Amino acid sequence: MAILNKIPDLKTFMEKEVLVVTKFGYKCKGIMRGFDHFLNVILEIKMESENNKFFEIVVMIFRYRC
Repeated sequence: MAILNKIPDLKTFMEKEVLVVTKFGYKCKGIMRGFDHFLNVILEIKMESENNKFFEIVVMIFRYRC
């Protein structure tokens, strides 16, 4: 039950700009449009690779995996 205290309240981040860093090192900054109870997140984003090139993407879904 202690892990439930560490899960952030994602409702506070809805319609705000957030930064997601993937396990492969990609940094994705965008507007959070939704989430579910598995901590999957939907962002409207621009994605930045390691060499600072930007790729415009309309919507991306990030699946949470431990």
